Amino acid sequence: MTTARVPYKFGTLVGSSGVMRAVFSLAEKAAKIDLPTLIAGETGTGKDLLAREIHQRSSRAGKPFVALNTGVI
Repeated sequence: MTTARVPYKFGTLVGSSGVMRAVFSLAEKAAKIDLPTLIAGETGTGKDLLAREIHQRSSRAGKPFVALNTGVI
């Protein structure tokens, strides 16, 4: 018998692992503070999508979203 995992949601993002649940929990906390947030990780992991979701849940949601690719600098 396989155990089906209940998906966790954070805006448009969906994950079913415990790791993603932890990421979504940290992202929720980051959205509540008024400080810049650095999201690091491998290419193609959806860092920009997570950053946009954090922005949409923050007090700055009505302001422009600015993503900075630090690898280019």
